[in-house]
Amino acid sequence: MADKKKVAKPGVKVTNEAVFIGDFKFKFKGNLIKKYTQRKDAENGEVESYEQTVKGLMARHYEFYGQFQKENKYVKSGSVLWCSGGSKLTAFDMLHDHGVVQKDGSPIGICTDCKANENIYTFEGCKLPVPAGYPERTNVTVKSQPKTTMQKCIPMLAESWSKTKSSKIKIWDESKGKSVDAITTGDFLTCFYGGIISVVEVPENTVVGKYKIMTISEKGFQLLKYHETSLSTLKGWGLGVFNGEELMGIFPHYVFRKNTKTSKWESDGGITFGFGHYVSKKEYGIDKEEKSLVDKYIKNASLLPANIPKDGVSYKVPGATYMTMTEVDKLLKSDIKMDEAALNDLFTKYNYSATQEQFDALVNLRYHKYKLGSDIDNLLNTRSIEKANWERAIKDLIGSKGDLKRADQLVDLFNEGKYPLFMK
Repeated sequence: MADKKKVAKPGVKVTNEAVFIGDFKFKFKGNLIKKYTQRKDAENGEVESYEQTVKGLMARHYEFYGQFQKENKYVKSGSVLWCSGGSKLTAFDMLHDHGVVQKDGSPIGICTDCKANENIYTFEGCKLPVPAGYPERTNVTVKSQPKTTMQKCIPMLAESWSKTKSSKIKIWDESKGKSVDAITTGDFLTCFYGGIISVVEVPENTVVGKYKIMTISEKGFQLLKYHETSLSTLKGWGLGVFNGEELMGIFPHYVFRKNTKTSKWESDGGITFGFGHYVSKKEYGIDKEEKSLVDKYIKNASLLPANIPKDGVSYKVPGATYMTMTEVDKLLKSDIKMDEAALNDLFTKYNYSATQEQFDALVNLRYHKYKLGSDIDNLLNTRSIEKANWERAIKDLIGSKGDLKRADQLVDLFNEGKYPLFMK
C-alpha cells in the first residue's frame, strides 16, 4: 500500500499573501515564511516544515497577545532579545533616536529598527540549516555551550517587526517619511534562516541580574578608542586622515607580526579596518558581511600585502579609501557587542553585580586580549572585592611586556571608579 501523504489540517488556509489559522492572519513578511511554506507544498500535503514555522508564530501570538493578556511594554535600547535559532541572548540597540522617550529618558524603538549590526546583533551560533542553494556559514565555537560548534549567526532580517496588536504610539521614521508603530514586547521579527526573534525583557535599569543587560558607557567607549590607537602612529605611518590635529578617518591597512622562531616580520594574513577589525582572506571568501566591508573601501586589492617591510611598520592598502570616524566608531561598537555579551553572560552565571566603571574596564580588557582568563573568571565566580586580587589579575593578563599604562588605567577604573584625568 502506498504511503499516505500528510494533509493540511482543518482550519489552515494558505494563499499567495498570507497564512490563515482560525481567525488569525500571518502575512508573508521577509523570506521566512516564503521559504518554509510554499503554497504548492501545502496544497500537495507536504506541510511538516510549514506547520513548525506556523506553530512558532502562533506561540508568539498566544504568549504575548492571547490567553495571558500581559501588558505590553515599549522596547528601548538594551532590551533583551531571544532568537528561536540562536545559542544566546543579545541586546536591542538604537543608533538613532526617533525623538520619543520613556519616563526614564530612554528612546523608544520603532518597527523599522530591524537592521543587522545596527539594531540586532549576532545570537552567536545558529542551529537552523542553511536553505538549499545557499553557501554554508562559518562554523564557530559556542561559548555558552562549551565544546559545541554551530554555524555562525548572520542575521538576515525582514524589513519590519511584525505586530501582534496595534501600538498606541506612532513615531515618525525619517528614513521612510512616515509614522510607524513603536515596538512592544508582543512583537516578533523573522530571519531568512528561519529564526523568530522576540523580546524577552525590557530592563528597568542597568543593574546586572536575570536578563539585565549592561553596555559600555560613552566614557568607557572613548577610553577604549584612546587605548586602541595612537594619533602620532596614525600620522607617522600615513594610516590616518587629519584636519590639523583632528583625526577624520583611518585607512584599511596591513599589519605585521614578528615570527618568534625566525625573528622575521610576516603578514597577519588579512586587512585591518578602523580600531583593530580584522578580515582574513578566508573570511573574505565565506562571510558576506566581511566581503561587503572589504569591497566597500578597497577595489581589486589583495588581502595579502605585496611586500613585507623589514621594520614591520603597517601601511595602508594601495587604492583604498578611508573610513570616516563615524564609520570607524560604528564598526567598533558592533565589534564590542561580543565582549559586552560575554560579560553579561558571566555576570548572570555568577550572579555578579558590577558598577558601570567595572564593566567598562572589563570590556576594554577583553577587547584588548580577546579573553579574560581563568583568574578573572575565578574572581567573578567568588564575587571577590579584594582590590589587590583584581589588580594582579588585570596586570597579569596584559603581561609585563604589554601596555603597562593601559593596565594601570584599567586597574584604577575597576578598583577606584576613576577614568584617566585627561577624560574629565
